[in-house]
Amino acid sequence: MELTWTTDRGGLIRDHSLDDVLGARIAGPDGRDYTVPTLHETLALLSGRAAVDIEIKNVPGEPDFDPVEEVAVTLVHRALDEVGFAGDVIISSFNPRSIAMSREARPDLPTGLLTNVEVDAAAALHFAGEQGHRWVLPFAERVVEQGDRFAAKVHDAGLLLGTWIVDGPAEARALLATGVDAVATNEPRAIVAACRDLLPS
Repeated sequence: MELTWTTDRGGLIRDHSLDDVLGARIAGPDGRDYTVPTLHETLALLSGRAAVDIEIKNVPGEPDFDPVEEVAVTLVHRALDEVGFAGDVIISSFNPRSIAMSREARPDLPTGLLTNVEVDAAAALHFAGEQGHRWVLPFAERVVEQGDRFAAKVHDAGLLLGTWIVDGPAEARALLATGVDAVATNEPRAIVAACRDLLPS
C-alpha cells in the first residue's frame, strides 16, 4: 500500500516505522491537515455512529502476503473486541482464504467476497453463496452488466450486494435504485447528497 495515495509521504507503508506512518498528514475536506489514525482510533470514533467494512489486504504476490497464519484477520478481530465496537461490521477481502479464516474464527462477523475487475458478477455470487459469505462485492461495471434484476437475484439467494468503486453520483444512484445495498466510494459526501432518499434511515 502506497502512502503517496492519501498522505504527504511517499513509498510503501511496509518501508516505514509505525511512528512515521502515524506522523503522515492527510488533507481533509475542510482544508485542514490530519494525521493517520490507527484502526483502534478509527473504530473508537465510528462505534455507535456508523457501520464499517474492514478490508483484509492479503493478496498473493504482494510483499507481505501471509498465506498461512492470516495475522491481519486475528488483529482485526482483536481490535473490534478491544474497542467494543457497536454497529454493523463486514470483514471483506479479495482473498477467499482470508475471509474463510475470519468466518471460522468469528462466525458472528459477516464476511464479504470482493472480486476483481475481470470477474463476472454472477460467478462472484455463486462463489460467495457457496462459501457462506453474507455479502458479494463485485466491480461496479460487472454488476451493471447483469441488468436491473441482479440485486433481486442476490437477495433471493440470501445475500447482500455491494460494489466498488463508484465515485459518480449518477452511477451510484442508478445502482442503489436497482436494489444494490452498498457502494464503495472515494466521494462519500457527493454520493450521500445525491442518494439520501435511497439510503436506509
